Amino acid sequence: METGIFEHQRSLMPLVLLYEFCGSALITYSFSLGSQEYAVRAIALMMGWIIASTVSGAHFNPAVSLAVYLYQRKFRQWPCLVYMMIAQLFGCFAGVFIAYLLGKYNEVDLYPNNMITDGYGGQSIYFADNDHNPYFARLLLNESLLTFTFVFIVLIVKYKKSLVRVTNPIKGIAITLAIFCCYSMSNGAGACFNPWFGLAETFLFFGKISDNNKNISRYADVFWVYMVGPFIGGACAGLFTIFHHKIESLGIEVPLSESIVEFRH
Repeated sequence: METGIFEHQRSLMPLVLLYEFCGSALITYSFSLGSQEYAVRAIALMMGWIIASTVSGAHFNPAVSLAVYLYQRKFRQWPCLVYMMIAQLFGCFAGVFIAYLLGKYNEVDLYPNNMITDGYGGQSIYFADNDHNPYFARLLLNESLLTFTFVFIVLIVKYKKSLVRVTNPIKGIAITLAIFCCYSMSNGAGACFNPWFGLAETFLFFGKISDNNKNISRYADVFWVYMVGPFIGGACAGLFTIFHHKIESLGIEVPLSESIVEFRH
């Protein structure tokens, strides 16, 4: 399984886990301290990528780690996957702890908006009904699809042969733009694309609700979406990338101005 230096020397696994822990903490507290600005969250990921990509692979996300594991098909290295996921989990909780110390409940809401602007000055219901009951299928599809898109781009950047000579900072820019676009397309769904981030941030969100003497149960029924959705998207991305690279291995080279169909004819 891809973990940078771990491929060459397993004794350095603690260092890999340390980088995953710190990177997961970084992208988690940037959510609150950056006031949920998509650009801040994306740039935080780029910072972590530049620092850790050559050491741990800069996953910071169990959905990415699962996708890498499935894509590489090194199933005997499942302990590495488990260790990385545990490090990421503790990192995310460390991140929300830092966010609490520095900003307490500043912008910790991880819950879908039930009303969105329709572009004509009005509003339309999208992720919940009039009684604020969430549309779980829509939320799950949104979280899974956008996670799939993001993780698929990450895997292409990591493993596409023609990108081998591209430097890590340039790859980091591609990944940053990908996560920023996915956040921007979330359309008020909450959007975390990271199961452990969703879990950790939910704890902080519930703390805010409790301090405001509100009923937590009203919000608790939806947080599972932010855990299950990313795992589904990550798994699908890992499997689809196998298929994608098999297609590329056929040696079909299509001019950018032509489609595959036009090229064959």
